[in-house]
Amino acid sequence: MVICDLTEFFNFLFSVGRCDAFGQVLEYLSVYNRDPVQFAIQYFHSRDVSYEQLRLLTKMCPKLTHVSLYVDEDAGNLLEPLISLENLSEVKLLACNFYTDKVDELLISKGSNLTLLHLEHIDELDMNALCCIAENCPNLDRLVFFSCDFVENFGSSLAEKRFILPPFEKLQSLVCVSESAPNIIEFLLVHAKNLKSVQFGSTAWFNDDTVTKVLAKGALKFVEEIRILRSYELTMLAVSALLDTCPNLHILAEMDGWEGIGQIELAQLRKRIKDENLDLDTFIAWSVTG
Repeated sequence: MVICDLTEFFNFLFSVGRCDAFGQVLEYLSVYNRDPVQFAIQYFHSRDVSYEQLRLLTKMCPKLTHVSLYVDEDAGNLLEPLISLENLSEVKLLACNFYTDKVDELLISKGSNLTLLHLEHIDELDMNALCCIAENCPNLDRLVFFSCDFVENFGSSLAEKRFILPPFEKLQSLVCVSESAPNIIEFLLVHAKNLKSVQFGSTAWFNDDTVTKVLAKGALKFVEEIRILRSYELTMLAVSALLDTCPNLHILAEMDGWEGIGQIELAQLRKRIKDENLDLDTFIAWSVTG
């Protein structure tokens, strides 16, 4: 009777939040419930799930749209069951390898459905990995790289690479809080031409030359907010170029931490913003949400 009541409860439950024991719950129900059950749960977040538990999850919760997983690097094929989810649109992966753990295969199969891809502490990221994302995830609205490991020998920027279909056309928000060389930054910004929000962490190798290159290639025309944390090389030359080229820009955050800009220069810019009543906020705090 308790199990029956529990399954009826799950029929009206769309999220259980983060629940590392949820896989064990599904195993218990699959063993002791007399009849097969399916739940209405759409959101799954766990840091402890086995391949068999994930297979049960996709079978018993076929309406899942959002999956957030800590990936066991020893599993290798842990992500495979996710391919059966027809409504999967948001994926967050933590602590895995792009190729070894077959993230690429998941994106090739389900990438066209995804509107959110959040990669955190992911290794084996190279230019082919970025191309895989660009080619297979045309409907992304938000793309996040958080504390990822881009390989050192990253090759050329591939900013001029031609894709069969224009990549990242629907991408509105890009967050890259990972060490990223200028060629990575250029690749992402040049191909995601409709971005409205851009955030880079302190380990992004942003400089004036990078800004000049991406703007010359038509990037950031629609950007509304740019947040770059603790840049070591950006100067007022980059700020001027952004203000001249990005008519919709109304947030330019964290310039107090840009070592290439002096306090007097920043004060003069803020005085100009006030005197000319410009719609530009340079005081807003850094914020990254998943």
